Amino acid sequence: MANKDDVDGGDIVVEVLSPVAADDYVAQALEAVGLDEVIRSLRKIHTAQEIKKSLSKLQHKEPVNELLHVRRVALDFYAKEHSLTTSSLMVEIEGLRGRTDAHGAEREKLRKAKEVVSKDLNLRIGAKTLADQWIAGSKGKDPRTYIKSVKLLRV
Repeated sequence: MANKDDVDGGDIVVEVLSPVAADDYVAQALEAVGLDEVIRSLRKIHTAQEIKKSLSKLQHKEPVNELLHVRRVALDFYAKEHSLTTSSLMVEIEGLRGRTDAHGAEREKLRKAKEVVSKDLNLRIGAKTLADQWIAGSKGKDPRTYIKSVKLLRV
């Protein structure tokens, strides 16, 4: 299905593709009505026990958050550019939070992030680009306080 829009005398053709996989349908439903309404719809079709049983089959660990890994690797580039230790900078940003070995925990997070990012060219490019943006923005500022968080901001 193609939609035509007239912009400044020229035609722009936008092709809207039909959903292909279950994820596509779920994404459309979430975008259209939100998570609460999707859950209510599931509840109309399935019992709470069926939904709970299905959820228990999923892995209990959160899925890999590629954007967070990109931000951690970008912080590594940023820290090296400013001659800082990445784990120390990460601990300064995230805080100790009662951890006995905060530096070791942050080094492990960075190791895992590098492992994920190294496998994907687009993620590596994203990390380098983000680091370059942070480096350019921090000129003349304290590099230790320029970055407020590695975690993604909720919009």
